[in-house]
Amino acid sequence: MSQGKGGASRKEEVVTREYTINLHKRLHGCTFKKKAPNTIKEIRKFAQKAMCSELIHG
Repeated sequence: MSQGKGGASRKEEVVTREYTINLHKRLHGCTFKKKAPNTIKEIRKFAQKAMCSELIHG
């Protein structure tokens, strides 16, 4: 029997991607003591853009 309109939706597959983030250009001109917090913010921002999602947890 075929699945009708109310059938189960297709299963989402897990996708693994590897990225290289150039932190030098993102943190240029940043004060030394603020580099680590700003790095975390930039990585989260990059992940949100790459995953098209706002739900990025640290």
